[in-house]
Amino acid sequence: MSAKPKVLVADASKVVRASLAKYLAEHFDVREEASGESAWQTLVLDNAIVGVVSGVGLTKLDGFGLLERVRASKLARLNSLPFFLVVSSSFGDEERARRLGVTDFVAKDASNASLDRLLPTLLAHGYPAEAEEREVRSHAVGPVGEAQSDAAQPMGVQTD
Repeated sequence: MSAKPKVLVADASKVVRASLAKYLAEHFDVREEASGESAWQTLVLDNAIVGVVSGVGLTKLDGFGLLERVRASKLARLNSLPFFLVVSSSFGDEERARRLGVTDFVAKDASNASLDRLLPTLLAHGYPAEAEEREVRSHAVGPVGEAQSDAAQPMGVQTD
């Protein structure tokens, strides 16, 4: 594989950013921003970013404002980005976030169960050609017109 895809982590808390970055670093190059406005500028300028994990309480532009800008963007690469909101257990604006186009939520405690839900989405967005190739291989037809089994796949290749 070539270089890792990039994910933007935007949160006012350095601890939350560091925790998320540590978790995501195995699969992604992580770009961190503390304010919504700087996160927006990063998204506009860096076309390698394949997803956003953002807190709500950002400075200069909150998480909802950042989400609105991303979804309203005329750039297809931005308005279709997976966008995850980091929320506390007492978060009460779930309906508003869904209306604005949030992909899903990540618990502020950064539990692995919560974080594990975002990985498949980000990975699929980060490696679209490989995901498509895996899909084609999993439906490949063998020489006698039957679908190939997993045993017929090259070693080290997983099929879904």
